[in-house]
Amino acid sequence: MSPEKIIEAGLENFDAVAPGAYYGSAAGLSLGAGLIYAGIQVPFFDSAERRFDIIESLALVITNECDVANERAFNDHVLVCPIIPLRQYAESAIASNEYDHAFNLIKEIALNRVNRVFFLPPAPKLLGELEGLTDGGLMNLNMITATHVDLFKHGARLICAFSAYAQSRFDRKLEQHLLRPKTESLPQTR
Repeated sequence: MSPEKIIEAGLENFDAVAPGAYYGSAAGLSLGAGLIYAGIQVPFFDSAERRFDIIESLALVITNECDVANERAFNDHVLVCPIIPLRQYAESAIASNEYDHAFNLIKEIALNRVNRVFFLPPAPKLLGELEGLTDGGLMNLNMITATHVDLFKHGARLICAFSAYAQSRFDRKLEQHLLRPKTESLPQTR
């Protein structure tokens, strides 16, 4: 039972054609969709305390750059999806005696069979050691949240950008998760 086995299960089952083409340089790009930052403050539910705490996390920006570029009404918050480093998830699963469940779940996530979670492959070596992405990561789409635009000016660190390929896969995953038909019918109105 090692984190490496869980990480390998994800990588061996990853369904992307070009996992090495997921990331690129963010040089010259404005705050907006497809950028990955470290040090973003997001809410995290503490089950023991039954309340939310604020933690710092890696996060992918979801909000389009035109919606945060100007100081206008409703441009002061940015949608982000926290990124859980795959090694951190694996270590937590082992500590919670959930190795078998985590091993099988990672395979299903990597095969794109779990609507609510997006699998991130490891960052390629040519980008260097990218904080939290050395072994890959997971994005729980049910944890999409908003954070204030000022945090990107004070404390957040731009890590890299998604490639156009990765962004298109993520966009399809969002559509699949958020816009699939409801299981139960809503009431009809006149």
